[in-house]
This record gives sequence, C-alpha cells and structure tokens, in this order.
Amino acid sequence: MTEAGLIETLAALKVVDLDRPAYSTEPQPGTRLRNGNALRSFNLALAEVVAGALRRGEFPLVVGGDCAVLLGALAGARRSGPLALVHVDGHSDFRHPGNYDVDASLGSAAGMDLALATGRGERLLTDWPEIASPLVADE
Repeated sequence: MTEAGLIETLAALKVVDLDRPAYSTEPQPGTRLRNGNALRSFNLALAEVVAGALRRGEFPLVVGGDCAVLLGALAGARRSGPLALVHVDGHSDFRHPGNYDVDASLGSAAGMDLALATGRGERLLTDWPEIASPLVADE
C-alpha cells in the first residue's frame, strides 16, 4: 500500500507500523486458536494505537493483511464508547466453537473475526481490557 502512494494520497499526519507477529501452525499453550497468543499481543498494541488516535481527535485508518486486525481496531475504538460495525467480506468470518469441533483442528482467527467481535469464541480474543464484552452487539 505504501509503495502505491496511499500515505501521500491520504496526506496522513502519522503512520504507525506494527510488527507483524511470527506465524506458526503449531498449537500454543492455553489456546486452540492458531497464533492465538501472538494475535492477542498484536491486537492489544493495535488497540492502544487506535485509542490514542481517537483521544487526540484523529481519524485512524487501519490497513492490515489479515481479518484478525478487526479485533484490535474495534477494541481501541470501543474505549471511546459503543459503536456499530458493518462487515463486508468474501465469506462470513463467523466460525466459532458453536459451529465447529474445536478438538478436531486449530481455529484460525481470520475465519472467525466477526464471531470473536460479537463475543463468540475463546476469551483470549473476545475479552479486552477496559471494555465490556462483546466488542459489538449482534444488532
């Protein structure tokens, strides 16, 4: 995106690059989500960036390569109060423990970000500091 001139076109006041977490297909302690602990850490950092921008009256634009960045963006924005979400994607992103066997395979947060945002799934990615769950209500 930056090579295509997005930053210059938007006349961005500030650019914050967060390091992408290392990807692993191996199970991690305490979670049945692929990269669950790394995604939690990344999204907590993203939430801080978004919340800070909103406190300063800035308009944060989050550009990411994985649907799971939705969680940190929402968590940061929710610190300012309730919000609504319009979710447009190529598939439902609504996979959660109620509609698949969590013991049969690791879950991928990229296929369940909407479910996680509405409070369905592991607490690791549904509960966020300073915010009553869920990030967004079903309505």
